[in-house]
Amino acid sequence: DRIDAAISVSGGGLPYEGGDYDTMPDTPLLLMHGAQDPLVPVAAGDATFENQPGPVTYVRFTEADHNNLFWGEDGELLDTAALAFLDASLRDSPSGLSALRTEVESSGRATFDSK
Repeated sequence: DRIDAAISVSGGGLPYEGGDYDTMPDTPLLLMHGAQDPLVPVAAGDATFENQPGPVTYVRFTEADHNNLFWGEDGELLDTAALAFLDASLRDSPSGLSALRTEVESSGRATFDSK
């Protein structure tokens, strides 16, 4: 109840002993994942997006792996997405998040989905 927004980078609902993900909160969530991630499969991010009740925004970096999505052009896009999401979720300023889809898609570096 005390968390107003969450960002998951290279994460997802992976199984762990003694835990489960049966109850997903409706906290606004930004998922960002590298499609070439060898440590946490992008399928974990994909499944989280599918199973999250929303609102959820998903930026999936086409060529990034577990680490390199923080640097270079991908890193700049990651920063832009995080700031737009936090502004929309915490400052009630949705204009940056509204423009993010166009920015992500025109970059050619990632895909954008939301629900």
